[in-house]
Amino acid sequence: TRPPLLKPAKRALIDLHQLLELEGYSETFVDHVTDDVFIVTRHNPVTCTKVLVVIATQFVEEGKGVASVTLTGGEVKVLLELEITGTGQEYRHNDEFITGVDGVKYQ
Repeated sequence: TRPPLLKPAKRALIDLHQLLELEGYSETFVDHVTDDVFIVTRHNPVTCTKVLVVIATQFVEEGKGVASVTLTGGEVKVLLELEITGTGQEYRHNDEFITGVDGVKYQ
């Protein structure tokens, strides 16, 4: 069997969202920035603080990623940063189900 390549990354995101919910970040907004970049904002309506999750996919433009994101309006700190990379294997399209590539790494 194949090792669970993305499970640790998925777990880190789940843990972050659960922590935010416990801390009162009960409102969620999603902004579609480009075809491949989304920003998920968790907002705490009591403290008016926000946590942003910037997500870069490669469903439309492979390798483009996020050039830069400018955050303004107060204290900014990075809670979690994840980069998922492949091993250069070719993606093979399948009309019947979603596929990926083997050898994905995260850091």
